[in-house]
Amino acid sequence: MLFYCQAQVSAREALLKLNELNVPTGRPEDYFAEMVKTDVHMSKIRQKLHDRKDNMEKSEKAKKQRQLKKIGKKVQQDVLKKRQEDKKKMLQTVDRIKKGKEKLSDLTKRNDDDIFNVSNDKRNSGMKRKRKDDKFGFGGKKRKVKKNSAESSGEMSSFKPNIHGKAKNVNRQKFGNKSKSRTQRPGKSKRMKSHGKK
Repeated sequence: MLFYCQAQVSAREALLKLNELNVPTGRPEDYFAEMVKTDVHMSKIRQKLHDRKDNMEKSEKAKKQRQLKKIGKKVQQDVLKKRQEDKKKMLQTVDRIKKGKEKLSDLTKRNDDDIFNVSNDKRNSGMKRKRKDDKFGFGGKKRKVKKNSAESSGEMSSFKPNIHGKAKNVNRQKFGNKSKSRTQRPGKSKRMKSHGKK
């Protein structure tokens, strides 16, 4: 490294002296000299620098994302914690109302809005029981409940003759039923005589 530094200082001093003596030191326009490093090597170096720059940008972006994620996670944890606390508080209040230690009217006085609709009124439960009984029936004797009695079998108000009775407009001739009012067909001999045959 010392040799390198000494060469640099010497080159600077030499350039200054050559410029004082009006000796040209720049490369002429028609001068051509091959580079020490090839174009392939230089393109690799350029690509490496470009990749390094991209990696730095990506790492910065990832760092920012991690910070934002930490902040978002913290906010989410705070929200979940608050929800759990509210739920716990609400359940405790419901338990107090159920046990009769606290009334819903006291809660509504404290809060402008009714936070939940819970009632400890026993009448509501009775009405609920009655509605279920009306819908599903209730306990007791179930055998032979639908059995007919003398009154129910004699009841004919629901009888409809056009549905339950015989049909009026039935073609009796088709079914072979002979009506008394209809004239009877004459015998074969009488029919032959009427046609003029013997």
